[in-house]
Amino acid sequence: MAFQIPSIRYTGSIKEVRLGDGDQAVTVGRQMSYPFHLFEGEMPNPPALAMEVYDVEPDDWPAAALAPFQGVVGRPGAWAERCVSQYGADLVCLQLASTDPNGLDRPAADAVAVVREVAAAVSVPLIVWGSGNDDKDAEV
Repeated sequence: MAFQIPSIRYTGSIKEVRLGDGDQAVTVGRQMSYPFHLFEGEMPNPPALAMEVYDVEPDDWPAAALAPFQGVVGRPGAWAERCVSQYGADLVCLQLASTDPNGLDRPAADAVAVVREVAAAVSVPLIVWGSGNDDKDAEV
């Protein structure tokens, strides 16, 4: 008797979202099966690789995690550019960790300057992620 892969039909679908515009736009979602279960449904948009860049050098990362970004950590624009050019990132997620009121509490104007720097350095869609503090994120 031949082995049969158990099949579970997923009845929902993931909303399709287009991030960015132009040639570098990335479309994600619209799956009609569990992730990578192509034998059960469709996955019309391939997964996209988003890489994180921080606006300050992370002080809690191990050396092995920082090694691929040696020379660019602490320079968000250069870090983002390396993510795209060397590692093939489809998107860049900029973490505005320095704006956290429980940390460095940098002003919104500093965050705007960093966002502009990173946006100028890459042509892929840019996701801007705040500190996680609702009040500060609204200000930024």
